Amino acid sequence: HQSIIGESDLLPYLTQLLGILLAASSRESFSLWPLLRVSLQLCGNLAVGCPDNVNILWPLLYPSTMVAGTSSSDTTTVNITVMIVDTCLTVDPSRRSYLYTDVTNGRRLLAQLLLLTKCDDLEWPLLLGERLVSGSDFPALFEGLQDNVDARVVLVDLLNATLSDNTDATVSPSTTASFQSGNAVFAETALFLAAQCAVWAQKLPFSAPSKSQLSADISLGLSVVQYISYLSSREDGRHILMKSPTVFTTVLGTLRRLTPPVGEASETFVSEEEGKSNPCHGLKRDLVRCLANLLSLELFKDQLCAEEGMVVLLNNCRVDHCNPYVGQWAILAIHNACEGHRGNQAVIGALKKQGSADVSLLRKMGMDVDVS
Repeated sequence: HQSIIGESDLLPYLTQLLGILLAASSRESFSLWPLLRVSLQLCGNLAVGCPDNVNILWPLLYPSTMVAGTSSSDTTTVNITVMIVDTCLTVDPSRRSYLYTDVTNGRRLLAQLLLLTKCDDLEWPLLLGERLVSGSDFPALFEGLQDNVDARVVLVDLLNATLSDNTDATVSPSTTASFQSGNAVFAETALFLAAQCAVWAQKLPFSAPSKSQLSADISLGLSVVQYISYLSSREDGRHILMKSPTVFTTVLGTLRRLTPPVGEASETFVSEEEGKSNPCHGLKRDLVRCLANLLSLELFKDQLCAEEGMVVLLNNCRVDHCNPYVGQWAILAIHNACEGHRGNQAVIGALKKQGSADVSLLRKMGMDVDVS
């Protein structure tokens, strides 16, 4: 039946009807939602599993109908429209290039598709988003969103969802086979974001912003740092990061910038009151975790020594309720840095007793510290 209908003259008339209905649906008096939904559903039914119909529908629906459908106030209309977009891109993946080369319409559609993944009552945007981040054109998608940082944040967060934060992790089974461990696509995306880390980590503030002060730039910096931290927890990820000339210096420099000197309260960066609700909760832990993982490799041990980074790790051996387990990750980082490396061992060997570090948090817990 799909082929029979596709060979008829119905599809051009059907897409014209959709255009008229979508244009009219923005009016408050619009009452033809059932007709709009069933027309979209018919388009979707004719497309799924029938590449010939998809090739007819794509030029008829892109870009105006797809942009209008994904902008609709009706969730059913949005969901079916995204399903049609996903079907078209699956049949011919080269169409993905429209999403970042078409400055006027394609990039707008790409941003809308990504932002829709945050809607809990929509299923298809998330499925499409997972497929978008699994492709070899991730860098092009990211660059194509240069005017929409919020959409970039979603793109990186979708990628984060495919990674686990343990060394035995494998890629999420929900992603496509093209994003498997050790695949060239995986490595290309990882190195691209490692380079981006040097750019966006600079956006992170010295003091934690409130939610109302959280900018898209800061959110993107947090997401990129989280990705690098997750990546470092994988053996294949660490070896990919060895090829990045900037990632270790960026992570160490960012941590150095955010770590209070000895004697200053650890709450300087994230206050106790803000706790987990603070947007930057866990940021320093992610940075230290990344360093701890990377320091299992000789190359990064040498780099830590050359950049005099041991003191930064020592200053994070503290209780910090807003960065859970940061102290434990710092101890692991110091262990890895010193293992088989005389230069880093010498830093520890030269330490002298100078009294206690910041104990304000312990005092709040009713404990007194006495260094004898």
